[in-house]
Amino acid sequence: MRLAAAFNGGTTAILMYHSVMNDPNAQADSLGGIIHSVSAFRAQMELLARDYHPINLDEVTNSIRSGRPLPRHSVVVTFDDGYTDNYEIAMPILDQYGIPATFYVTVACVEERKLPWPSCLRFSFRRTKLTKWTDSNGKVWQLSDPDNRENAFLSACDDCCKLIGEAQEKFIIGVEQSLQCAAPKTLSSLMMTYDQVESLLVTVISSAPIP
Repeated sequence: MRLAAAFNGGTTAILMYHSVMNDPNAQADSLGGIIHSVSAFRAQMELLARDYHPINLDEVTNSIRSGRPLPRHSVVVTFDDGYTDNYEIAMPILDQYGIPATFYVTVACVEERKLPWPSCLRFSFRRTKLTKWTDSNGKVWQLSDPDNRENAFLSACDDCCKLIGEAQEKFIIGVEQSLQCAAPKTLSSLMMTYDQVESLLVTVISSAPIP
């Protein structure tokens, strides 16, 4: 980041996070590698607060519109999807170091308390006890091989991402049924509730600097 800043003093780095947990391995079969440990995230935020200039996306937008340069070593922190740990774990750490952040919430996942579709598919492929799976094109995947299992999951994701709405829901259910494995309803607790989203918004507004 420092090297990039030396050549592009008027730019900012945007860091994209998803989830922060005490034990990332506990949800590896659903969220995969998008989880940061609390210790790693705290260390990164400490580094940003000490050596960089954390800003929010509004400041980036205003800089673009006004032509005013951004602060040197500026960085933006964002979170995707809307996991409960964003509210319970990440936000208190961000507040501790005075770092603003932008949270992109997947409305359907919060409203229906369900995992994003890649997590549903990942869980089914990683937890199924079947040794073979046939995709929509008739290709047979040997799931006993870890690499083939992961590639089968990625192939299913390639098909699923082309669908929306009811068609996508039917595809996911079809994969779960064919693999005889579906993510348990208890994993819905990984997603924020609307009350948490509202509290997060209030926290962000109340901690924002007065213009």
